Amino acid sequence: MPAGERLERLRELFRSAPADVTGLLGEWFTTYHADLYAHGVSFDVYVEKAMAIRRDLGSARRVLDLGAGFGVYAALLRESGIPQVVALDYHAEKARIAARLHGHLGLDGVQVLRGDATALPFPARSFDAAVALASLSHIRDPERALDEVARVLRPGGRLFVFEDNNTAYPGYWKNMSRVWEGAETGRYSDDLPPERHRNESYIEIRKSMIRERFPDLSPEALDSCARATRGLYGKGIFRAVEEYRSRGSITNPRRRLVCHPVSGEFEEYPLNPSLVRRFLTRAGFKSRLRCPLTGPYRGRRGALVWIASRILTVWPSLVARTSPVFSVLANLPVPSKGPPGSESRRT
Repeated sequence: MPAGERLERLRELFRSAPADVTGLLGEWFTTYHADLYAHGVSFDVYVEKAMAIRRDLGSARRVLDLGAGFGVYAALLRESGIPQVVALDYHAEKARIAARLHGHLGLDGVQVLRGDATALPFPARSFDAAVALASLSHIRDPERALDEVARVLRPGGRLFVFEDNNTAYPGYWKNMSRVWEGAETGRYSDDLPPERHRNESYIEIRKSMIRERFPDLSPEALDSCARATRGLYGKGIFRAVEEYRSRGSITNPRRRLVCHPVSGEFEEYPLNPSLVRRFLTRAGFKSRLRCPLTGPYRGRRGALVWIASRILTVWPSLVARTSPVFSVLANLPVPSKGPPGSESRRT
C-alpha cells in the first residue's frame, strides 16, 4: 500500500466512531487517545509533531521508539520516510495492539516488541536515533533507561525526548496530585477525565500482594504496610514488609511517588527540562531544549499558540516556566581519535 494511502487509512481510524475502532483495536486504544476521539484534537497535530521530530532526527535510518505505546507515532515516523522503526513497550497488550494497528495499515519497516527500557534487548550501537515521547516519566528508572539508550545508539546518534508534564510549570503539582491520589486510592475527583481512572487502586493491589506473601499479618499491619509501601513495586514491597516485621517500621524514600505495584511503571515520574538534561548529561549526551509546540494552529487559541511557539523557538530557555510540555534534543558526541585501542565513551 502506498505511503499516502496508509496515512489516510490511519487518519480515517481517528475519524471513525470509537465503537467501530474498539472492535478492531480494543477499548484501551480509544480511551488512551481520548484527546482525538472525545476532546476534538485534530489528527494533524500528531502528523505535524511527527514531521518536526523527523527533521530533528536528521538522516537517521534506524530509530528506536522507546515506550511506543499503541504504535501511532511509530507508524507516523515510518511514514515520514525513516526506513526502519523499532517500537518497544513494556506492556504486552499495548505491543499486541500496535502490531494489529500496523497490520491494519499494511505497514512495513516497523518492528513491534515487548521489552524493558531499563534492559534493552539490542546490541550496542545498533540505532541511529531514538525517541521517548511522553514515556520517560512512566519508566520505573528513567536514568537507567537513558544509559541503555546511550548504549544502543551509534556515536553521533540523536535522542528526542518529549514530556507533557513539566514539574516546573505552575500548577503541575496541584493538577497531578489528583491523578496520583486517584491511582493510589481509587478516589477520583469529578473533574478528572474517565480515561485517567484505573480499575483497581494501587493500594489495593499492594494489599493483595502482601496478603498473599504474608498471610499471618493482622488486618491493621496489612493496612499499614500497604500504605507505607507507596511508590515501591515487586520484590521491593516484600523487602519493605520484611523490614516492618523485624523493626516495626518501613523506610521508604520513594513514598512521594506513585507507581504500579507489579510493573513499577510510574503514574507520572516528576520531570522537568533541567532534570532531564541532567540525566542526559550523566548518560553521556549533549542536549538542548527545543520548542515543544507544533502546528497546525487554528482558531483564536491557535493564534496564541503560534505566537508562543515562535517565542519559544527563539528563547527555548523560557520553556521551563512557561510551558506545561517540553522537548529536549540530545546527541552522543562522536569520539575524538586517540591512541590505538582507546575510546572516549562506553560501549
